[in-house]
Amino acid sequence: MAPLLLDTDVLIFSQNVEYSAIRAKLIGKRFSVSLITKLEALGYHRIKPGELALLRTILSSIPVLPINDELVNQAITLRQRHKMQTADAIIAATALTHGLELWTNNAKDFKHVAGLKMHNPIGDKQ
Repeated sequence: MAPLLLDTDVLIFSQNVEYSAIRAKLIGKRFSVSLITKLEALGYHRIKPGELALLRTILSSIPVLPINDELVNQAITLRQRHKMQTADAIIAATALTHGLELWTNNAKDFKHVAGLKMHNPIGDKQ
């Protein structure tokens, strides 16, 4: 089973009661997040103190993959080839560079990225 990279939306949704099925799907799997996901999740301007504390706890217990020159170069290439937001390009580059399957609810933002393996655990009816 390939390790996973959680997109920001999946990380946040996984903490909501209504999306408890996501947590069940993560049991027994190896997963991590990009440093940009940490920035997006914790930096949200409307985050509530309880949500912030919970996300900090989660992020302290899983690998947060750093942004390095190789990853930045891959993200630059993705942005040159496609109209992508910087954060999405970094997340896609992180998945590609580390050979990870990206779990996202925003497949439309990544569908044009060749070689990127994706799964939507929210839209999944399993």
